[in-house]
Amino acid sequence: MTAVRHWPGLPPGAPEIEIPDPFVAALEDFGQRSARQGREAGAFILGKARMTPEGWWVRLEQLEEIPGDGDAETFTFPAEAFIRAHQQWRTWSTDEVAARPDALYVVGWCHTHPGHGVFLSQPDLEVHHRKFSLPFQVALVLDPLATDADRRLGLVAWTGEARLSAHMPGTIATLPARPAKMPPPREGRSSTGVWLWGILSLIGALGWWLWHHGF
Repeated sequence: MTAVRHWPGLPPGAPEIEIPDPFVAALEDFGQRSARQGREAGAFILGKARMTPEGWWVRLEQLEEIPGDGDAETFTFPAEAFIRAHQQWRTWSTDEVAARPDALYVVGWCHTHPGHGVFLSQPDLEVHHRKFSLPFQVALVLDPLATDADRRLGLVAWTGEARLSAHMPGTIATLPARPAKMPPPREGRSSTGVWLWGILSLIGALGWWLWHHGF
């Protein structure tokens, strides 16, 4: 069975997070490109998310790099990136995710701080609150130029109290490994439930569109 890394020490209510080795390699490559270019870079994190009896389980699988407005100290997601993300990966609500447990979703975001340390600035926190508010969505911050390996990587996750909890263990190589697991999806929904999910998804999409356009 494939081994994955997992994030230890998260508080009750935070998702269980698995990080396969291919994602680790993609993350390191993403950070090194940012360092060579001398500017911050951002990406959506795609992965699987399932609700289990113990809470949310998340596997980070892909980085979808965003050609945003980045310089040496800031990165800004373009508005059209969120529009495309919602259209392509349909991460509108927890009901949407529960209805399609094997699909890829936007399970978070990542950005780099080359040479500036690992933290979320106030604008970063606002982005996470406004755009990544589902309980399984996380934020990764990577400083690819950190000379201290213990200050290279950080994660922010939602807890059961709808608060953000920051965890900065150092480099991803320090994360413990264990066998991968894929929790079984919840039992299938009745036709009534599927129709209700569809209606709620349409309502959610309409609400997001109205919010995005300032109505």
